[in-house]
Amino acid sequence: MGGASSSIRWSRAWCASTRPATGCSKWRSSGPSDHAAALEHGALFALLPFVPTSRDELERLRARLRDWNAAAVQPTAAATGYYAIHNGAHAHLRLYLLGAVDARLGDDAASLTAARDLERLPGVPFATTIARDLAHGVRAQVAWRHGRTGEAFIELNQARMGAGYEPGVASPFFSESLERFLRAEAFEASGRRQEALQTYDSFDLYSIYDLIYLGPARLARARILDQLGRQEEAVAEYAGFVDLWRNCDPELQPLVHEARLALSRLGSQAGR
Repeated sequence: MGGASSSIRWSRAWCASTRPATGCSKWRSSGPSDHAAALEHGALFALLPFVPTSRDELERLRARLRDWNAAAVQPTAAATGYYAIHNGAHAHLRLYLLGAVDARLGDDAASLTAARDLERLPGVPFATTIARDLAHGVRAQVAWRHGRTGEAFIELNQARMGAGYEPGVASPFFSESLERFLRAEAFEASGRRQEALQTYDSFDLYSIYDLIYLGPARLARARILDQLGRQEEAVAEYAGFVDLWRNCDPELQPLVHEARLALSRLGSQAGR
């Protein structure tokens, strides 16, 4: 799918999280004016931790980001912040995405170089403030992929949500949803289950762009509650996940099957 129909599909996936799609190749710009947004959002979709983006697709994405002259993007004159929110920050977002893609590909040296360059990139105060947070996020992803959970926490804890409330609501980058989901995963991996539950529970409370994480967050909460023996709560979370993702793409249907099996098991236990 391409053009406007593709944008509609991705918008529905992002905002409603009812039909998440895989990879970023399905996102296409409908014209020169939205090229920056298409590339930025498409890259972020490809980096979703629950999306099985292929290595080939990540390699193509990295090449596009390397070739993109983000500093040349002209500010939008749109009156609403939802369209103008990334004015002055495209070059910073490019380095963030490049570093995150490098981390996903296992190219640690390139990823850490991008994080360093991101912190040093000049710009308006707003952009440089959020750049520091995003650089910590890139380094956290490198550490996480090597199983260095403590190091990932150190990086994530240095991020200060510097964009502020309103920019965070209006931007999937400035809400730092990818980093918050990573924090929840790190809490879970460290056995800090209550903190993991609280962090996973944050994705329907802040930005509309967080909602694509809502299904996976509910599944993660269901698994933790299941492990803790909190059966009634686990059933509610499993059921909520199934309701959100029942029509998801085939690549993600095994997660729905897992949740349905868990509901069946818990239902059987309740009947004993």
